[in-house]
Amino acid sequence: MKIHDLLQEREIGKSSDSALEDYCIHLSISDAAKLQALTEMYPGTTTNELLSNLIGYALDEVKQLQSVSDAYQDQGKDSN
Repeated sequence: MKIHDLLQEREIGKSSDSALEDYCIHLSISDAAKLQALTEMYPGTTTNELLSNLIGYALDEVKQLQSVSDAYQDQGKDSN
């Protein structure tokens, strides 16, 4: 998925989040520069919104990968 698609997709579901949590993260200079560049590419999107979108997308991907992994392991158990 491209970052533009990610931002558009998350914008649609933005209001569905009823509660927010605050986190403090430390980024390398390189990652901070990349984040700044992305923020400049999408005016109207704050750095926090961008980070939230990126982390949310990454967590969704991890969940999908875990589901695939679980299904693969279950399939292996069934064939024994």
